[in-house]
Amino acid sequence: MNKIKWIIFDLGGIIVTEIGPLINHKIANVLNVSDEKLKEIVSKFQRQITTGSMTLLDMYYIITKELSVQISANYLLQEHLNEYRMLGINHNADIVNFIETLRKKYKVACLTNVETEIADICRETGLYDYFDRTFLSTELKMQKPDLEIYSKVLEELRCEANEIIFVDDKIENVIAANNLGIYGLHFSNLGQLESDIVKVCNGFRK
Repeated sequence: MNKIKWIIFDLGGIIVTEIGPLINHKIANVLNVSDEKLKEIVSKFQRQITTGSMTLLDMYYIITKELSVQISANYLLQEHLNEYRMLGINHNADIVNFIETLRKKYKVACLTNVETEIADICRETGLYDYFDRTFLSTELKMQKPDLEIYSKVLEELRCEANEIIFVDDKIENVIAANNLGIYGLHFSNLGQLESDIVKVCNGFRK
């Protein structure tokens, strides 16, 4: 039986606060539409944004045309990024410390769905520095929970599926990892995560 070699973390909702709805609310107010209306429009572009074939700026350009508003796409982008900088650049110190502890025994990576411009901010603020490897959807041109992105990570790490623990706060991403034989753990809080990781790793010693 193989031992755990890598522990892979999602970022939003674990290390950084999940602020998508707050950004959506801010932009909806600027556009004078409901949160639900903007969410419906943005959802049409979600895959393109997170797989890197479209930037947030591209999306906002299309949205301004679709809504026929006299607001520039650049202005909307800056409002989006300003909101992220204000709310999303604080890193959960307890999770960060836990990752540092894990790195004494394991390699640690992150795998995240992210927009191009947000990835730039995360890089600038050191979010990716906590990890031995960083896997971004925009760079891989794939997104969770598609199975191909997990397969690509396994290939890059040169690992078998059962040598990896994957942690995500979205159950659909965890299920996808489990379907490939990866030890997917659904994150709810740090105490639960510590317990779950211990259980998986102790299983190899039985």
